[in-house]
Amino acid sequence: MSSLTELIVGGDNPLQALEIGQLSRPDVAPWLAGVFASHGPEPDPDNLFERMFAPLRTNIEMRDLLCDVRSQGLRTGLVSNSWGDSYDRTLWDEAFDAVVISGEVGLRKPSMEIFELALSLIDLPAEDVVYVDDEYPNVLAAASYGFRAVHCDPNDPLRVQRVREAVI
Repeated sequence: MSSLTELIVGGDNPLQALEIGQLSRPDVAPWLAGVFASHGPEPDPDNLFERMFAPLRTNIEMRDLLCDVRSQGLRTGLVSNSWGDSYDRTLWDEAFDAVVISGEVGLRKPSMEIFELALSLIDLPAEDVVYVDDEYPNVLAAASYGFRAVHCDPNDPLRVQRVREAVI
């Protein structure tokens, strides 16, 4: 493997097994600490994931956009690859008609099966869905399955505006 990003995004690895619920965070943490050690000091594997994700916060502006779009009668869904995360599900009932979390359903993006499950839950064909993701492989896969796929760069200060324009 040439980089941590390559390891996480492609190929078989314990993170993918974690994403589909085959392994738990405690199962994977020692392995991930070892991967980090190949790039610097090895972190303590205890509560590694909790420490990694502690700074993450819900993007309130994006959630509010989804609530607004849904209140206008559009169906919304969330499809997420999970590392066994404990999501802040505040207002999810208002934001989403359907939620598909990889570790809860045993499927992961970019497989067609996870997209098919989401489509069945919102009862729409792919061509009627705007799919937004921050990972290019998922955007490319969704486009190949017939979605109107949009890349949403998390570092783009105009990302919420761009998503609004794609959806409305």
